[in-house]
Amino acid sequence: MSNDFSDFGDARGIAKVPVIRKVAPEKLCLKRWDSRVKYRRMFRINQPLEVFNPEQKIYYKSIIQELADDHIVIGLPLRLRRALNLAEGTAWDFRFTLEDSLCYFRSRALGGKEEGPLQLYRIAWPRELKRVQRRRYYRFPCSFDAFYWVLNEPVEAPLEQAAELMGLPEKAVIVEISGGGLQLVSRRAFPTGTILLLALHLQSKERKQIIYTQGRVIRPWSHRRMQGTHYRHALEFVDIPEPVREAIVKFIFVLMRERPD
Repeated sequence: MSNDFSDFGDARGIAKVPVIRKVAPEKLCLKRWDSRVKYRRMFRINQPLEVFNPEQKIYYKSIIQELADDHIVIGLPLRLRRALNLAEGTAWDFRFTLEDSLCYFRSRALGGKEEGPLQLYRIAWPRELKRVQRRRYYRFPCSFDAFYWVLNEPVEAPLEQAAELMGLPEKAVIVEISGGGLQLVSRRAFPTGTILLLALHLQSKERKQIIYTQGRVIRPWSHRRMQGTHYRHALEFVDIPEPVREAIVKFIFVLMRERPD
């Protein structure tokens, strides 16, 4: 009778001892470090960067000045010549754009850094980064009234008060809207780069809502109707607070539910 020791040892019946491979502590640290800087290839010097101010619900503009092993150096965040103070130890939300996407991450301020006349900040490398394709906003065909005022440059909130000070608006029609912008048909033609203050009169079966926002013309074209020549413009929202963007997206979802097809 033969004895089968294959489950318990080798052919001689000698028990096998499991081999425990030790990992050097420095390799464990390296793995943790790699998990923190795995997004480094997405960053570059002189890359525009925006910092979100939760109190004002707007973004301040900055730029990446240096990429160090354990931190990132950015310029002083500014908006309309106003600076945003990043106190040491505080956490902030950032975003930047790539060719095909928007990138969001949270980081901790590590303190200031002075370099000649420049005031800079050090922030930690992000542990996580969310990348969102630019086409994430669904373009919803529609037909809503809108009123607009032509601006020389973007204005600060509250936009409703700014509209009251600018006098009577001109009327247009929204023919497509998304969380990132809209298409507007008007009797006036606007060149690329024109800034408009907009009062959007959104309406569903459930409710009506007026939303004030700002848009920049990114593509104009004309087309003829029976009533004459009208001009269609593609606009992207400018300095839009995230709650306002979310309100537009939610309104689109309401309209999608109401539409039978």
